[in-house]
Amino acid sequence: MYSKHRLEALSDAIFAIVMTLLVLELKVPTDVVHGHLWEALRADGEDWVAFFITFFISARYWMLQHNVFKLTEGFTHHAAILTFIFLGFVTILPFSSTLLGRHFSEPLALILYLGNQGAIGLALIAKLEFIRMRDRIPKSMELTNLRLRLYTLTIIMVACAISIHFFPIRYLLIVPAVAAVISGFFERRNRRVKAKQLA
Repeated sequence: MYSKHRLEALSDAIFAIVMTLLVLELKVPTDVVHGHLWEALRADGEDWVAFFITFFISARYWMLQHNVFKLTEGFTHHAAILTFIFLGFVTILPFSSTLLGRHFSEPLALILYLGNQGAIGLALIAKLEFIRMRDRIPKSMELTNLRLRLYTLTIIMVACAISIHFFPIRYLLIVPAVAAVISGFFERRNRRVKAKQLA
């Protein structure tokens, strides 16, 4: 059995580093003619879009991972390995986000980016389902809601990656961010319902 708290601390540290590395790819414009700073900043607009989308979705995955830890009673060797696979895909985010920002209109860049995000979700789903099958997570409404949010976000990522050949690329990038917002809305609603039930 592995220490849940040590794995959680490692997960938090990796997310903190990855989310900080995202901003390092945003370069301050140099040699800008006076009065033309806005044009120089707009030239890097796609890097900023990739940064905000990645940061926002990463925050959602961190919250989902935190909820998995909260529901889990203990970690076996296999659950720890699945945690490291999940974190491995998380560490690729600075690369896939930068690739997207630099090649925004390139379908392959978007496929790799959304594939990376989808792989993070699939790894977390595999971990959650493995722990659930081993009866280390008691059945509850909280577990049902967590599975719903995680499956929804992951399916949207994978569906967007597959849909690149059918829809305009720029619109597809909005979908994961909207999915994260909707997922957060349901999470807040479920908390309010639970609070009313306890009252």
